[in-house]
Amino acid sequence: GRSLRAPGTEKSLFRKLAAALDTGSQRVIDRASNLEIALTALPASVLARISWSSNWESDGPFSGALVEGDVERTGSINKRIAALKGPLVLVQSATTDELAKDHEAYCLNWLLEEVSISINTAAAGGNASLMTIG
Repeated sequence: GRSLRAPGTEKSLFRKLAAALDTGSQRVIDRASNLEIALTALPASVLARISWSSNWESDGPFSGALVEGDVERTGSINKRIAALKGPLVLVQSATTDELAKDHEAYCLNWLLEEVSISINTAAAGGNASLMTIG
């Protein structure tokens, strides 16, 4: 799914980018980070999966958000995310120091989108083997 990135530093931006590449998500990065120039040398295939937004509140819905910052910054962004229309957004936050010390500061499993498929065997009279005839 689409996930929001609110980095505070260039190192954090690349960590969030790596997380997104690992999980296959489309990234929407807050342009207020002023880090756009840091990504200009990336391959076109990576850049194609990135959107920069000056007003991300109108660019949802998001399946998740990775936020870097202190308590004030994180709290402010959380309030903005909570006010978004649509489904609830899972926010993961970490300070700059936490990101520098812990390469698993964000739980990447929470960025994956689970898909479930259900087959109605009642259509075959409850006998699933009848569905293979044909």
